Amino acid sequence: MNHLIKQFVNQKINGLTAGELEQLARRYGVFFNNRQAEAIIAVLRRQPVDIFSEGERKAILGQIAATTDPGLAGELEKLFQRFLRWANRQ
Repeated sequence: MNHLIKQFVNQKINGLTAGELEQLARRYGVFFNNRQAEAIIAVLRRQPVDIFSEGERKAILGQIAATTDPGLAGELEKLFQRFLRWANRQ
């Protein structure tokens, strides 16, 4: 996989605002309300994640599940998987 694409995807994930996360998720059939999106962004701000690293991805999803809701973490994982599939096609 192209290193530049990985860097772009990670930079986008780690720099999202709550509003951008809501819009992006909606585009891929995953739905967060504003409060949920803000909670996710708060966790991402504490510790940027490399979504291409399974260990880092699972760790951040675990933190989101612990601080918010396990179902919310599952929805975010669906969104991450969409990004991974997209990046692998590039």
